[in-house]
Amino acid sequence: MKTAEPVHRLAVLLPYRLAPTRMSVRISPLSAAILCFCAVMAASTAWAQTAPTMLSPLQVIVKWSPLLLRGFAFNILISLLAMLLGTVAGLGLGLALLSQYRLLATASWFVTQFFRNAPWLVLLFFVMFLVPFQITMFNTTVPLPDWIKATVGFALPVMANVAEVVRGAVRSVPSTQWEAAESLSFTRRQTMWLIMLPQCIKRMLTPWMNI
Repeated sequence: MKTAEPVHRLAVLLPYRLAPTRMSVRISPLSAAILCFCAVMAASTAWAQTAPTMLSPLQVIVKWSPLLLRGFAFNILISLLAMLLGTVAGLGLGLALLSQYRLLATASWFVTQFFRNAPWLVLLFFVMFLVPFQITMFNTTVPLPDWIKATVGFALPVMANVAEVVRGAVRSVPSTQWEAAESLSFTRRQTMWLIMLPQCIKRMLTPWMNI
């Protein structure tokens, strides 16, 4: 009987110890938030490792250099066209300043002083925003691109400065040249184009280059 008692106790205790137990897991809101944050950080780190690397400054310059060079060449073209247009218009305005007709000379003087003293940036904005982008004449629409308006905006102050250069150069020629041309029966127009302006080219070249 003494030997059977431990066996009986073992037989009774084994089913109780080997029986499956039930466990309940509770997750607090703070733990859930921490888990979500860790998951987002892990996903962002994995995406950053697979994302393409940033370009170096030299690579960016090489990539955009064709576009920059094209813009630079277009800028030079606008400058040359503005100088050409302003020089031609300034020559006519300068000759109008020297006109014997007082009304024409006065109007030319006001135009010259206005465009000489107005800020170049203000003139550029004035032309760019107030001039329409197209003009319709006789059922024909003529477009005005922005680069044409910019060229005109830069040509206006050039015109005024060239007009003052022309006026100063002609005034610097001694008055005896006018008297000699008049004694040879030259008209005023012939005197201006054949005698005065050829002498003024050398005088006008330096200030024109400064412009």
